[in-house]
Parts: sequence; C-alpha cells; structure tokens
Amino acid sequence: MIKRCAFIIISICLQTVGLSQNKQPVGISENLRLDSLKGELTKAENDSSRIFIMQRIGFYSERLNVDSALQYDNAALRLARQRSYAWGETRLMASLSGVMLQQGKFPEALEFLFKALKIAEDNKITYDIARAYRRLSFVYSNLENYPKAKAYLLKAVQIDEEKQYKPSAAIDHFSLGDAYERLDKLDSAAFHINIAFTQKNFIKDLIQEVYEIDGNIQLKKKNYERAGFNYKEGLRQAQINNDLVRSSQLCADISALDVKLNHKDSAILYALKGFDYAKAVSFKKGILLNGNLLAELYDSIQPSVALTYYKIAANAKDSLFGVTNIQAIQNLVSGEEAKQRELEDAAVAYRNKLKLYGLLTGLAGLLIIAFILSRNNRQKQKANVLLSQQKDALQTTLIELKATQSQLIQREKMASLGELTAGIAHEIQNPLNFVNNFSEVNKELIEEVKSQKSKLTNEELDDLLNDISDNEEKINHHGKRADAIVKGMLQHSKQTSGTKEPTDINALCDEYLR
Repeated sequence: MIKRCAFIIISICLQTVGLSQNKQPVGISENLRLDSLKGELTKAENDSSRIFIMQRIGFYSERLNVDSALQYDNAALRLARQRSYAWGETRLMASLSGVMLQQGKFPEALEFLFKALKIAEDNKITYDIARAYRRLSFVYSNLENYPKAKAYLLKAVQIDEEKQYKPSAAIDHFSLGDAYERLDKLDSAAFHINIAFTQKNFIKDLIQEVYEIDGNIQLKKKNYERAGFNYKEGLRQAQINNDLVRSSQLCADISALDVKLNHKDSAILYALKGFDYAKAVSFKKGILLNGNLLAELYDSIQPSVALTYYKIAANAKDSLFGVTNIQAIQNLVSGEEAKQRELEDAAVAYRNKLKLYGLLTGLAGLLIIAFILSRNNRQKQKANVLLSQQKDALQTTLIELKATQSQLIQREKMASLGELTAGIAHEIQNPLNFVNNFSEVNKELIEEVKSQKSKLTNEELDDLLNDISDNEEKINHHGKRADAIVKGMLQHSKQTSGTKEPTDINALCDEYLR
C-alpha cells in the first residue's frame, strides 16, 4: 500500500512537470496566431474587417484566456451595434454563448443564442440562423437534453446542406453523431461520424471532437482498443489545435476508459491532466468530469485528496446544474417557448388573415368578372337588337330595291316593247302606205275609167287598165311584204326547243339587216 501511494505521488509530481512543459508549446502556437490576428486588427481598413478579426481573436482566446475572449467579443459586439451590422451582432452573440457555455453559464448562453437567432431570422441571414441552431444544440447537449439538441441540429444541417455551407455541414454531422450516440442510436451516430470523417478537410481545427465521438461509439460497442485509440488520437489533435477544452474532455474519456480496464495509475494521470486543462480555461464541465474521476480514484488511497476533489466537483456541479441555474434555464426556455408559441399563433393568424384576404380578393374578382360578363351580355343583347333592327331595315331596303328593280325591269321592258312596237309599226306602216296609196290611185283610175269610158280611146283605156294592173301588183307585193313582217315576228316569238337546224345564211342576214 505504501509503495502504491508513493508511486501515485511521484506520478502526480511528474504529471505536474509534464503539464508545465506541455502548456508552453500550446500557448506559444496559439499566441503566435493571436499576435498575427492582432497585427491584422491594427491594419484593418474598415469596421467590418475589425469586427470579423476581433471575433476570430475571441474565438481563439477561448482556448487560452476566457477574459481576453470576452473582452474582444464584447468590443466587437458594441461596434457591430453602433454600425447596425446585423450579421456582426448575431455572430458575436453566438460566440459569447460559447464562452458562457464553457463557463457553465447556461442561462446566459441560451439568452445570447435566442437573441442571435431572432436577429438572424429577422434579417434572413441563413448562415447565422443555422449557426444559432447548432449552438443551441450544444447548450441542450450539455444540459443532457439530447432530443432537443438533435432537433436543432437537424434544422441546422438542412440549411447548411441546402446552401452548401460545407464546413458548417461537417460540424452538423459530427454533432448529430454525438446526439445519436447519447440517445444510444449507434448506427445513426456512426453514419454521421463517417460523413464527418470524409469531410475532415473542412474541420481540421475540430477533428479532435470527431475522434472523441467515434471513441464514445466504440466504447458503447465494447471495442475498447479502438475507443482508446480514438481518444488518444483526438487528444493529440486537440494539442495540435491548442484546444484545452477538448483536451480536458478527452483526458476524462481516457481516464474513464482506464478505470473500466483497471488501469488505475494511467487513469489518475489523465484525470489530472484533464483537470488542469479545465481549470486553465474555466471549463466547468471538464472540472466536474475530471474532479469526479479523481475523487473516485483517490477515495481508496488518499481520502483527504479525494474529499478535496469531491468538493471541487460538487461546486462545479452546483454551478452547472444548481437549482438557481436550472430554474433560470427553465424560465428562459419557457419564456422563449411562449414567444415561439406567440409567433406561431401570430403566424397562424396571419396565414388565416391572408386566406381571408385571398377569399375576399377572389370573391371581389368573381364579382368583377360577373359584372363584366353581365355588362358584356347587356351590350351583346343591345348589339343583337341593333343588328336585328339593321337586318330588318336591310331586308325592307332589299324588298324595296327588288320592287324598284322589278319596276325598272318592267319599265325597261315597256321601253323595249315601245321601241319594238315603234319599229314594228314603222316596218308595217311602209308597205301599208304603199297599199293604201296604190289602192287610192286604183280607185281614182277606176273612177276615171267609169266616168270617161265613153270618151276614152282604146289605147287610153288600155293604158289606164295597165296602170291599174301595175298598181295591183304593187299592192300585192307590199301586202306580201307586210305579211312577211308579221310572220317573221311570229317566228321570232315562237318558243323553240333550242335544237340546232340548218338555215339559209343569206335569209338570216337579210332578216337582221332589215
């Protein structure tokens, strides 16, 4: 027993020396990065650049000096508010939530994140909306409310993958792996962790967290060797990336695994490392985890030391999960949930109002259409009446025109008949004149013969008789001529079948010539 106690004391001393040696390279590397960023800050040409650089300084300072991180984050937040930079305000409040989370100030962390989320949503900054969701999941994960943590992460990954924010999506996946591991859904956890490993180029500064979560999965699957490898590789990466928070967490994981494997000495060494890392950056959860491990490990060999660590761990636990803290968280979450319900109710009311407006607009549209159709129908009816009247007028006009046309045709016929009658009368009058004239002459000659019969010589009588005879021939000739004219007219008016017949061309020409 004495030998074992001596060995543990020597190990503690060696560990203390080792810690003092290990801290220096971590601090030097990180300080070089911070010095570079501070140099850039002095050369920044505008406030946007200053805000961004101060936020990066705050981020890297979280791993070494919490007070410095708070100083730069708050200064950047004040500048962002002065310039009304919504993106800067939401991003810095998310960063401050990380510092609060590290210190175990869960109510303050949640308050910062709820404000950041509202600003991001009001300004539609999708990157910071997803970031706020992701940070909220971290807080709920620390509060061991893993279903809620998973719900926020699913919202975040949906945005990050849709907008192709690849580094953020990689963080979402390994965080989902952690949530599913906590919920004992190891296949889902492994699925998301494998995605994170394939995207490790985007998360080089955070790869230690991926190894830790994969180690937790392997531990639950009782693959202790692989779990130990992942924890130690994660610790190595955390040292490279100067991440004392994750280093503390990983030391606690390794120590817990060593306890399970009954490697008590190694468990003490790693718990001591993790405890010192946690104290260096005020990481309350790390102090609690490593403090509890040390209290249990020292309980059987150095009860007084174990008691000290029990008290430290108890204080850390009270700070993290004390009644006051939990009540504040519940009040904050209840208030936020009430706000969300109000927003949802307002959204529902707004949607209902939009639906009502839509229905009223549709009804108004239908009424307008009905009015237009009614007016068009009335106009169409008026047009039809007008067209009917115009049609009647046109028909009346057409009837009158037809009557006029008939009258004109009749007049033309009468005129033609008059001309024809005049022509016919002229044609018949000529031979009748001859007949009448020669008849009068013959009458006179016959009277002369009768009155002068006793006085006339034979020669004179013969001459008179010859004249009478010649006149009779002329009367006969012109009578036949009149007869021919009448026959020609009758022939012309006679209806024929239209059959072609041979004819005397000379007679035809003579007829038409006459």
